[in-house]
Amino acid sequence: MNAADVAGAWEALGLQCSLSALTSPLVHRLRRQPACKLGSTLVSLRFFKYISLGGVNSSKPSLLRLLRAALGRKSTLALRSAEPCSENLIMTLRVFWIVILSVIFSVSAAGADPGVLPYVKQRPVGIGPTFGYVPVRKGANMFWWLESCQGCEGQAVDEEPLVIWLQGGPGASGVGYGNFEEIGPYGIGWERRRHTWADEANLLFLDNPVGTGFSYVTGEANFTRTNAEIAADLVSFLQAWIYGHPEFEVAPVFIASESYGGKMAISFARAIQEAQKSGDIKVNLKGVMLGDSWVAPINFVEAWGTYLQAFSLLDDSSLSRLSSLADKTQEAMKSGNNTFATDLWGQVEAAAENLTDNVNFYNVLEHNEHIEPASNGAAARFTAQLISEVELTPSAAQLLARQHKDELTEWMDRDLREWMGDTIPEDVRFGSQAGQVFKNLAGDFMLDALDDVDAVLATGLPVTIYQGQLDLICCTLGVDAWLRRLKWQGMQGFERARSRPVHWDHDEGATSGFVKRHANLAMYVILEAGHMVPADQPRRALHMLRHVMRDASAGPNTMSQDVKAT
Repeated sequence: MNAADVAGAWEALGLQCSLSALTSPLVHRLRRQPACKLGSTLVSLRFFKYISLGGVNSSKPSLLRLLRAALGRKSTLALRSAEPCSENLIMTLRVFWIVILSVIFSVSAAGADPGVLPYVKQRPVGIGPTFGYVPVRKGANMFWWLESCQGCEGQAVDEEPLVIWLQGGPGASGVGYGNFEEIGPYGIGWERRRHTWADEANLLFLDNPVGTGFSYVTGEANFTRTNAEIAADLVSFLQAWIYGHPEFEVAPVFIASESYGGKMAISFARAIQEAQKSGDIKVNLKGVMLGDSWVAPINFVEAWGTYLQAFSLLDDSSLSRLSSLADKTQEAMKSGNNTFATDLWGQVEAAAENLTDNVNFYNVLEHNEHIEPASNGAAARFTAQLISEVELTPSAAQLLARQHKDELTEWMDRDLREWMGDTIPEDVRFGSQAGQVFKNLAGDFMLDALDDVDAVLATGLPVTIYQGQLDLICCTLGVDAWLRRLKWQGMQGFERARSRPVHWDHDEGATSGFVKRHANLAMYVILEAGHMVPADQPRRALHMLRHVMRDASAGPNTMSQDVKAT
């Protein structure tokens, strides 16, 4: 898909591409204005979601209906203060409404079919995000959610960093879990998060691959089956999304990820670079972050036994049993029986749990944390459904269920869904296609993405690996093993480099973790964190993000050695 195709798709859907280009800077400006009143009237702006490529109504609404759809019935931004509005804000408001109304009139006059323009409702606290769908292919619709940077005052809009977050699974929701459980400004029920990555950057969460979270496909053939197909969908998404958000064409962009999301992220980064070479996309990609990432699965499976024994959770006999299963997985990989290797992965994980009193694969110090299908919660029902209807293995079902917890799933599919108005199609339920996402990728699940790591490193793009010390499923021993398999010419220098402690806590004597870096490759190990580093150690994860972005700006040859709290 090239730029002309993207523009054609927008026009076919009855959306004016000029609207985003004209309003995006105004929206960013309005978001930063202090609370105020015009005389005795509360300033209440009603933004409509100017990019929503999915769920377009086929009927031709009247001008009145257009206005109601565009403005919505509830405010998107309520500026609550008795202070009078500044002249600059008044002028900005006038320009904003002139642009909005002129586009609405032009669409109506042209007889176009913009359908119902969804609006963004007000959160109980603060300013609402923007969100919507992008059709990456016919029958494949990707849901996105953008949180604006809360700590970027004084920066030009096109200088604000953008972090694109990819969750794992495959089939776990970035909009749901990554946003509301880890790095977004709010948690479930709009509880304000103390340490959020939105303090440093705009955050773009994706429900990826298609079929994850609120993303959906309209037929079995539209699910992705390889990492390359996932990367192609992500590039198609970014082409359309950047076209609608031109302020991010030159802004520094970072791809951040977790678990299986890391495997997708490195392939996405490589696909972006290839698209840039052919002139199909314009984006200022500054780095990729691989968090506890499933980049080379077999290396993790083979490392589990040694890692568990180091924590005194396996004796020699148990280690031998686990290693035997891991060897069978390796043999299946060598013979090209990749789907069977995925089944064997599940057997190795189940055996590890049985031998260790159900060790938590996301935190080796915890036990009996997995979800029992016999329980009555939504996540347990979800697990049972994946096993009985989608025919996933228990390990695969429990992997997805861990990130479809009762409270999150119920809140996303009830409260948040209602809060977003008519954005989500009625027949789409949060996470309802997650099992099919995993099942269709079963043949790719155990394949590594090391060629993509080598290719991206060779371009000089900063690659940051970050690990939770207590993570089992993507343990640091496994990362060390796959790093030794890289062919990148800088690996010898990286291996010789010395790990240095980082001190990011209020107690200057406390060690937060360790960092090792050479050229454009860096690796952080965050102490006392499991698989979900930002959830387990939010303050340390935020400090790490700051250093990653600062080092990317400085360049690989001038990476900061200041690893104290900032």
